[in-house]
Amino acid sequence: TTTDTRLGEVLTSLKRYGLATNTVFIYTTDQGAEWPRCKWTLYDSGLRVPVVVRWPGVIKPGTQSDALISLIDLTPTFAAIAGGQPPKDIDGVSFADVLLGRATVCRRELFATHTGDGTMNLFPQRAVRDTRYKYILNLHPERDWTTHFTKVLGIPNSHAEVWNTWLTKAKTDPAAAHLVNLIVHHPVEELYDTQADPYELTNLVDQPEVKPVLERLRGRLAQWRKQVGEPQGGE
Repeated sequence: TTTDTRLGEVLTSLKRYGLATNTVFIYTTDQGAEWPRCKWTLYDSGLRVPVVVRWPGVIKPGTQSDALISLIDLTPTFAAIAGGQPPKDIDGVSFADVLLGRATVCRRELFATHTGDGTMNLFPQRAVRDTRYKYILNLHPERDWTTHFTKVLGIPNSHAEVWNTWLTKAKTDPAAAHLVNLIVHHPVEELYDTQADPYELTNLVDQPEVKPVLERLRGRLAQWRKQVGEPQGGE
């Protein structure tokens, strides 16, 4: 694949210049695929990205970790690996101890935001996620979700052409109609059990048995938004 080829070229260059055994190599991406409920959203299919680390002589090949980390953690991690101290006024935390096998946990929870992309994708969301549950706050639930996927026309096999086939099918297919409704319309709050419901299709916000989880995550998100100085009422 293209990814395999390009990664191979990078690793080959490290070997060519004598850096292969003394370099920490981290491969990751910036967001999920350009599909509805993926990129431009805060569902796991939009937030969850690969993180592959190669550290010869330190990390055993094939090792896996379930630790929660964020891309903002890369800077303090690199600083720690190099023996330095990251700035105290940044949000990231080092996951070097996870890489070194000294810890299995980096974070208890992750925070995420999406507001917009220029004049498109204007559906702001805020979220907090622990190892099991995800809470999403939609700042403008009265808006229909739209994005490049639903609007961009005029190129061969454009996203919107695909999206329009979904809309057509939704007119006669109840399953398609249900999925389109989940994509376009969002309540103020959403709560998902990401273990039982990895595609985050069943909103648990009104379920009494998870009310303590809802209140805990709702409170943590409000606390975090205040901490970072975000107005509580809008974008």
